[in-house]
Amino acid sequence: MRAVIKKSTLGIQIPTSLWTVSEVAEYLQCSVGHIYNFVSKEQIPYKKRGGMLRFVPEEIYDWLNESNL
Repeated sequence: MRAVIKKSTLGIQIPTSLWTVSEVAEYLQCSVGHIYNFVSKEQIPYKKRGGMLRFVPEEIYDWLNESNL
């Protein structure tokens, strides 16, 4: 995972660059396949850039805190 360089409004340190599927899986401690399932069901916030999935760390953190996983 990339270096932590920013604090969220709750004081949690998060990277400022976009995450890959693998990085989100590592952060959430789940499989890459599980992340693809979330994406296919539009259950997780994501961006598609040049045919590749990317994730905004702050959006993932907020989603995790707001979701009922």
